[in-house]
Amino acid sequence: MKLNRGNLSCDTTPEVNQNGTKWDLGANPKHAKPVMNSFAYQLMPHLNDHPSSLKPAFLLNGTRENCDVVIGIPTVHRDKGSYIISTVSNVIHGMTDEEKDKNLIVVLVAETQMDYVRPLVEKLATLFSEYIYTGLVELVVPSPFYYPDFDNLPLNFGDSNKRVMWRTKHNLNVLYVMAYARSRGTYYLMLEDDVTVKERFIEHMLDFAKAKTKSNPDWYVLEFCNIGGIGKLFKTSDLIYFMTYIQLFYKQMPIDWLLESYIADSSCSLDRATPGYNEARSLFFPHDNPAVQRVFTDIKIFKNHTPMKAYDGKTFFWGINPVKGNVVEFWFREPTNIVRYTFRSGNFDRYGDIFDNAVVEALPIRKRKFVMVKRFDELGFASGDLNLGALVAIRIRVTKNSTHWVILSEPLAYIFYGYNALDCSLESLESTQTYLQDVKRLSPKKYLPPDTTA
Repeated sequence: MKLNRGNLSCDTTPEVNQNGTKWDLGANPKHAKPVMNSFAYQLMPHLNDHPSSLKPAFLLNGTRENCDVVIGIPTVHRDKGSYIISTVSNVIHGMTDEEKDKNLIVVLVAETQMDYVRPLVEKLATLFSEYIYTGLVELVVPSPFYYPDFDNLPLNFGDSNKRVMWRTKHNLNVLYVMAYARSRGTYYLMLEDDVTVKERFIEHMLDFAKAKTKSNPDWYVLEFCNIGGIGKLFKTSDLIYFMTYIQLFYKQMPIDWLLESYIADSSCSLDRATPGYNEARSLFFPHDNPAVQRVFTDIKIFKNHTPMKAYDGKTFFWGINPVKGNVVEFWFREPTNIVRYTFRSGNFDRYGDIFDNAVVEALPIRKRKFVMVKRFDELGFASGDLNLGALVAIRIRVTKNSTHWVILSEPLAYIFYGYNALDCSLESLESTQTYLQDVKRLSPKKYLPPDTTA
């Protein structure tokens, strides 16, 4: 994939649109560039190809400094609709008036084509003009010269060029907004463009961070959500070390695995290795999924890596060479109103063991066949909202014979909670993984048998 580097101009000459928005470098040149380390050009040599590689193509910024929390949200063009508007709105409305004066939201529009950039930036600038004016929200578009030639990326793990390009660009987006934001506050919160937060989430997170600092002042990251790059809180004073790690390995693996690898390398010395560490680092956080009557799979299981243990958060499910028609099914103890699901396959050690030819299907109450709701993407990930009412079961169905084993590392189901349903609640403090579970149960019904022909 070659970038059309002529679509965005890095010239600072203002261009005023009909809404009065200036397409220039904003009001505060002091923050006109991301603050990289001094050897960024050596670690990322493509930055030397153009003098404006780190200069934003567009910037609407203010003078806000010394913030409590700087929130970084990269966003890209999506053919099927964007969540960034609702995400920014939700983050703003989750703050108190005092918090709106003491924090900063940086939205990185990580696109290089003006046809994608201009409409989104103008919409954001119009809808959030009040907060841009007060300094709460800043909009940044990186230079097209910031990105390398994605056609020349090294392929690994048997991944396609498209997949390697996607994760590489995402890593660079995360790096850019970190570098831009790290000098602006005490903490940096990494979010993505499709999340919701609870009211006063900043207050809760800061209280937890202060408590942790007292008991363990050397903490590096607090994880308030275990999905991808959502809900990771850093001290900005430490951020440069992880940024350097990204610069070294941004072509190698996704951002969440880069973070896991960095923490492992930083905290586990070779001469003091913990027995069983290689397996332990592949585990995931305990889940608070709805109760199940039974879990079924006809995929051959490797050792004790059962889907039931994966569902409970004790280990991951590891299956041997699934074939078309194989399933992994979770049958709820009672019909349950699931509003969102997440299935992540593969893990740090077995990056290629993914469900790449599979679908997620749900069985609503009073239905006799499963309904297909989502296909796994090239990264082995499937996540989405559900509006099917009470479900009897949810499952993964393999649609094509696989030449590799599969790991299911994250089976998560989010339950209806009275007035609201959250993708990842940032109020989960003690374990930082507690999801809203005030369950609205329906009366038990007789379970239908699995229908593997659906």
